[in-house]
Amino acid sequence: MTSEHRPAAKRAVGTVLTTAGRAHDGHSGFVNPPVYRGSTVLFGSYDEMAPGAARYHYGRWGTPTTDALCDALAELEHGAAALAMCSGLAAITTVLQAFAGAGDRVLISRSSYAAARRFCDGMLRRQGVVIDEFSLDRPDEFAAGLTDRTCAVYLDLPGATNFDVCLLRDLVAVAGDVPVIVDNTWATPYFFNPIDHGARVVLHSLSKYIGGHADSILGAAVFARMADYERVRDVSRLVGQAVGADDANLALRGLRTLAVRMDRHFRSACDIASWLNAHPAIERVHYPPLPGDRGHAAWQAQFSGAGGVFTCLLKGGDEAAVRTAIDGLGLIGRGWGWGGYETVACPATLSQDGVKRVGMRLSIGLEDTESLRRDLDAALRGCG
Repeated sequence: MTSEHRPAAKRAVGTVLTTAGRAHDGHSGFVNPPVYRGSTVLFGSYDEMAPGAARYHYGRWGTPTTDALCDALAELEHGAAALAMCSGLAAITTVLQAFAGAGDRVLISRSSYAAARRFCDGMLRRQGVVIDEFSLDRPDEFAAGLTDRTCAVYLDLPGATNFDVCLLRDLVAVAGDVPVIVDNTWATPYFFNPIDHGARVVLHSLSKYIGGHADSILGAAVFARMADYERVRDVSRLVGQAVGADDANLALRGLRTLAVRMDRHFRSACDIASWLNAHPAIERVHYPPLPGDRGHAAWQAQFSGAGGVFTCLLKGGDEAAVRTAIDGLGLIGRGWGWGGYETVACPATLSQDGVKRVGMRLSIGLEDTESLRRDLDAALRGCG
């Protein structure tokens, strides 16, 4: 569940994806590390049972399988160390709990993951933490939101549903010594490395692109500094975080093909988003790679590619139109998850300039894009 990574010279990301976390001398030459399922660890002596005396103490605190995953994630994100956790949301909440205490303030992006916002508005507020908000496209608002009690900044990049983008290095410069925590699930380390832009902590839902097959629940946090890693590690142990070896193994398996899958997701999403942007039933597509998107310049300056998730607004679109469109889909599934090999759609609430609207979020999978266009076209024409 925990691992410290000692970075060597940087290697090409495609090479890292296929080699990181593979210690051949440790598993008899087999390509993949074995899956260690276990709770109890046996020791050779009384003295070895003391905390810290042996590398592995109890299964909940980590196994060679989870260490292999954490080693790989730390190298991929150019971090000092990584922690695997039971879900992406668990990674978010554990990190925030480690940084925030009664009387502190957390500055969170308005376009952050809805479940993370509910955690901040609910549990953290009940624990005496003040929650402040800012918009990613309002640097003046961000600067005004920082106080001498701000203990952390949290954001998704790009923002969830709105897909707004800021220049992370500029935001970090304004934050100064305040730790900036970035959720990088959408882009993955294949397309973006927030630590290179000054982030202190990078979060992932490994259930999404890294797992890639919609068959596991797992999360992770990667740290630029060992002190932050140790702080969060201690909290994760106190709250009982645990990662199953099978889920860790599925995430490792997903890493090996991440490059080819992300390239396909990116190409297909650009194809579908561009086509939808010109569709008579669509008012606007929110996807930073589109040249007309308001976050395009900031995306282009920092990212080498993009995840395949975006949101579109229907013309005259109210929730009834979105319902009709989603119910009219055949090939494309209806579901809340994203980042798997299959294309799925769900309703999404967008807020811009204080106005909330319901749109349709699409996670573009690995299907043939012509098949996806036909399915979407039939569903959208049913809204007219």
